[in-house]
Amino acid sequence: MSSRPVPEIPVKDIMQLHVILLGYRPHSKTGWWYRGHADASWRLIPKAGRPEFLLPDGRHLGRFHDWAEETVSYINNPPSNEWELLAIAQHHGLATCLLDWSNNPLVGLFFACCEHPERDAALFIYQPPSYITREEESLRSGSAKGVGLISRAVTTRILNQRGVFSVHMPPDFEITNAPLSSEFGPLEGHDSLLRVLIPAGLKPDVLRMLDVYGVNRVTLFPDLDGLSGYVNWETQRMVSARAKRKAKES
Repeated sequence: MSSRPVPEIPVKDIMQLHVILLGYRPHSKTGWWYRGHADASWRLIPKAGRPEFLLPDGRHLGRFHDWAEETVSYINNPPSNEWELLAIAQHHGLATCLLDWSNNPLVGLFFACCEHPERDAALFIYQPPSYITREEESLRSGSAKGVGLISRAVTTRILNQRGVFSVHMPPDFEITNAPLSSEFGPLEGHDSLLRVLIPAGLKPDVLRMLDVYGVNRVTLFPDLDGLSGYVNWETQRMVSARAKRKAKES
């Protein structure tokens, strides 16, 4: 089905964000998905599709299998399902053909606002056109352009981030907006992809709101790296507040 321009929704404040998310609320893992980009100019392609990682003829899968051969040194009981092992590789930074999404909109907002405070951000809202059946489809089965992959929670990060994935074969395939098919019932003809634009100046407010809701580096990265990142964020807030008080006193 032919693509069409991605609708853009600019926001000015937190309340407007709430209204948008109420209109595109998650209803199950196969409902709306969310992905945050700290820089609104970034494209919807996975790491293996970026110029510095792009290999021809599906060789990204060869690199994944090279990685998988070494996992016995790090994972006591690696999953036998290749899709689940690919999800683990993705969450540990390997350049794969998967793109991270979440079925929790607050997780998407966090990743939109947690970095590059000087840049405008984007929250993408997406409905995959179909889904990979892990038990029936081979990793090398062909071209899966933007279809959804729902992995078991094989890592705590996938669980805490409510992680789901879009599959990009070839890896430089960029997700576009296409009208939803009749399979989606009342959503037939609706846009499958939207982009919510978040100004840079709103990022600190969004992060403070998310922290109140329990969405922060500690909950999304349940390890010492996450704890350290959270304490550093709080420290930066303290330093900033102290500087503002001194400026008012002077």
